[in-house]
Amino acid sequence: MAQTIGMWLQQARQRRGLSQYALAQGAHLSPSTINRWERGLTRPSIYELEQALQALGASSDERLEALRLLDAPRALITLQQMTRQQPHPSGELNPPLLGDLLGALRRRQGWSVAQVAAALQVSERSVRGWERSQAIPSDEHLHMLCYVLKATPDEVGFILTRPLWLEPPPTQAVPEGASSLKASIEQMRQLIWQGTTEGMELRLLALEARAWWHVRQCPRHAELLREVYTLCCQWYTLHGRVQDAEQYGYRGLRMVRQEHQFPRSAAWLIMAVAIGNAEPSRSETRMVESARILQDWLPQVHQSTEHEAWFYREMSEFYSAAHRYDEAERTAELGFQIIQRSDSMAEHQHAQVSRALVLCRVGQPRKAMETLKPPENPLPPTQAHYLTVLYEICCALGDTEQAVYALTEAEQIARQHAIQRTLQVIQRLQQASRSAHEG
Repeated sequence: MAQTIGMWLQQARQRRGLSQYALAQGAHLSPSTINRWERGLTRPSIYELEQALQALGASSDERLEALRLLDAPRALITLQQMTRQQPHPSGELNPPLLGDLLGALRRRQGWSVAQVAAALQVSERSVRGWERSQAIPSDEHLHMLCYVLKATPDEVGFILTRPLWLEPPPTQAVPEGASSLKASIEQMRQLIWQGTTEGMELRLLALEARAWWHVRQCPRHAELLREVYTLCCQWYTLHGRVQDAEQYGYRGLRMVRQEHQFPRSAAWLIMAVAIGNAEPSRSETRMVESARILQDWLPQVHQSTEHEAWFYREMSEFYSAAHRYDEAERTAELGFQIIQRSDSMAEHQHAQVSRALVLCRVGQPRKAMETLKPPENPLPPTQAHYLTVLYEICCALGDTEQAVYALTEAEQIARQHAIQRTLQVIQRLQQASRSAHEG
């Protein structure tokens, strides 16, 4: 595969048996211009590239590859125009770009656009332009971004090469490409359930880019991209990045509507949307809305005991946060009864923690403590959630020492693994405690 636009043009010209002079004549350019491109001394503008592609009789796929190699924000506009003419099955105008990675790293730190702008002493408009891939930061700003966003070595290596595009896979025959992509999806699924955190933003975006380009070549494999969106929902939800998860949830659900049957894994897409809906304000209205989102989708997950119990469990927590205690108890009990039909130890543990939280909030902390059991071999977000629930129960029982210990442990886990949602929960719990003491 060509690594530069100059190499690509040279190979495309030679495949057609054209000399530099013949291509220049057909493109209404000078032979010296073509020569400088192929030697890597200069790069074509969008207009010049279009003239060369027309002279070569380039196909749609070849034009996309040439635009990717040109690696300029203006090339992105041309790609988006082409995608509008021939829509991608996902509805997305382009694959993940450098700006998507920069935005993901900012959100990993829990920073706002304003905070990044202040750290780099640039305008917020500049930061937004970088994250939208409308401009590429200077070398100086790229180095500063890597530092302030605490990029991993792999992320630094990628960012400092100044690419606009995340690299698509080498061109492969469709069956081989699909088989390789499926294997990569399964490997990513294993990383997620092992609790891997370092560098996952780049890994997920790179996998998404592979799937986007593959599905563009073979639309009948669209479910592979939807599976990648599901993996993104899982990882971002597990690590408290609920707004990122919600975005991928909506993307995945748009693709689900094109499928004949509701895929089992799509439950994660719905859950991401429900959790994301509740988070901005956490008002009672929002909590009830999120519970009803899950209620509306229950018929679709009815065939999966684990997912049905999960939906009821989350509904009960939404209702309890909204002080709708009768509905909270009812849905918690339904979820607990349903999960008894499952052999999944992890789901039983999740159900116990959720049931204990609801019991505490409806005024039964002693029963909640009897119900609560420490999860075995939990992922970091699961352990952190258990500890915040333990904190609430200990507070209700007046066990201040144990409550402080639980919250301290939860905060250490959340900071170590960048679990922003848990950190937000801890902040709310601490504020509520201070308000109670002041009152």
